[in-house]
Amino acid sequence: MRDIQICSTLILSLFLPLAAQTYDPAASLRQHLGVDNSWQITPAADKSLPGGPIKVFLAVGPDASVEQHFSKWIQNWNKKDGKKYGTVSLVSRLDQADVVLARYVHAEQAVPRTVEESKTLSGPPPQGDYSGAQRIALLREVPFAPASLWVLHRVERRLDSVTEETSWEPLRVSGDTGQNLWSEFAELMKQRAQAAR
Repeated sequence: MRDIQICSTLILSLFLPLAAQTYDPAASLRQHLGVDNSWQITPAADKSLPGGPIKVFLAVGPDASVEQHFSKWIQNWNKKDGKKYGTVSLVSRLDQADVVLARYVHAEQAVPRTVEESKTLSGPPPQGDYSGAQRIALLREVPFAPASLWVLHRVERRLDSVTEETSWEPLRVSGDTGQNLWSEFAELMKQRAQAAR
């Protein structure tokens, strides 16, 4: 009986620290943004963006090419949709922003997924059929991980979470990395303009 109690105590001592480690989105977001606990992170009472031209701070991870994607999307937005829905500009400091777009990839939770890609073969195809280029489908495994996506309205040292969602995205950066977050923000800009009419 004593051996069972010792064994039970040992097992509990191993699992209690794991149970105590709960995921705290606000703490993770603060760490990602590099701000301390004095910054409040709360759900937004009004799930809309502020009026006027929007100054955006990006916190989209260490890969500079992802920031370049957002810069390109913002330039295109201002050319095509800025007059109708409002202009957007990037700022380099969090304390200058009206809105924060944050994207954090949980790489430690990556899992392989099979994806299909099509590829065009050049050169003469087998059996001497010269009717043109051939397309083939290739299957390969790609690591995907959950990405936490936030659109935040900054009010002094408070960040109101307008939207928060998780999206499974490939770990490898490509030309559309960050598109889910950008699309969410662009939709909020359109909704803001429609609500103002």
